[in-house]
Amino acid sequence: MLRILFTAVGRKVGGATIAMFNLMSGLSRIGHQPVLVTSNPSEQYETFFSRLEDLGVEIHKIGAAQSGFIHWVRLVKYVLTEIRSLNVDLAHLHLPKEAAFIFSILKSRRIPIISTFEGDPFFEMLYEPHINRGLVVKIGSHLMAKADAVTACSEWLAKRLEKMLGIGVYAVPNAIDAERFLDIGEWREREKIILALARLVPIKGIDVLIKAARIVYSRCKEARFVVAGEGYLAQQLNSLIKKLGLEGVVKLIGFHSSPEKLLIKAYLLVMPSLYEPFGMPAAEAGAALRPVVASRTGGLAEIVLDGVNGLLANPGDPVDLAGKIIWLLENEEKAKEMARRGRARVLELYSPVTVARKYLEIYRLALKEL
Repeated sequence: MLRILFTAVGRKVGGATIAMFNLMSGLSRIGHQPVLVTSNPSEQYETFFSRLEDLGVEIHKIGAAQSGFIHWVRLVKYVLTEIRSLNVDLAHLHLPKEAAFIFSILKSRRIPIISTFEGDPFFEMLYEPHINRGLVVKIGSHLMAKADAVTACSEWLAKRLEKMLGIGVYAVPNAIDAERFLDIGEWREREKIILALARLVPIKGIDVLIKAARIVYSRCKEARFVVAGEGYLAQQLNSLIKKLGLEGVVKLIGFHSSPEKLLIKAYLLVMPSLYEPFGMPAAEAGAALRPVVASRTGGLAEIVLDGVNGLLANPGDPVDLAGKIIWLLENEEKAKEMARRGRARVLELYSPVTVARKYLEIYRLALKEL
């Protein structure tokens, strides 16, 4: 049995952290012991941590953290003083900031490190300059590249990082907690809801979706659009909705902790991203028996096979996006066939146990090389 160290920021759980939690659940199910060091979770995320505890994940809480800086200081202190007592065989890092603060400590204790890139941090800093990442993320990213084994969440990202960093990178997809979605049956609602699960930031392309919504609604009056997610573009996007006269057609509902509850009502999921290293909502939609319309970009094109379990549209093109959505709205039986193929694909490729077994091979390779 391997004991594998993970860390998390409990006050904010994003897609990369959820992917890590799903991996931990898979490792626990195949007889290994994930060890999670985390700040106290915010109330809206407590269910994630409770589920991990129910699965046997060993969780060490290091106190409440009202800011990221406090969390990182506490994490460094904890790792410095307690790492030996945790008795871990290796550490699996998922975030550049995490690596920036504890990579050197782990190395000095001769603990093997596996790092997973959930995106291209150098590109993301350029595309979203408002994000307070800066030097810490740059340092952390370069340290992640020096891990004993480096992985990426898609073939697309692995090839991109290999070319950029000049290192070998294993491609391992993110795990999906498919069990949360398997009770959802085929769509049988009256209203055709097009659902988007995305942060309200430029690279997610929600402005493109709103423009496409006007085209779709002109053709399909039963269509309604729901966007679940937070972000600094909320006010700007609401203004666009009003400008296009779509107040009763497109709704921004903010953060939602239970995507399965939204997918029950949805006819399809749409991901209009301009850049997407993986695309967890697309895989979750597949598990929920919903077809997907996604941008032909990054890891999305590995999850959504055009014409098989969904349709791909040109990134940034509202006309093409609208056309693909309309086709699925007007071809219900074809949409349901795609949804069934999507669930089968998710269960085959993205279950926590399947992904955990892939990582286990990498863990053992890294341990052998030391």
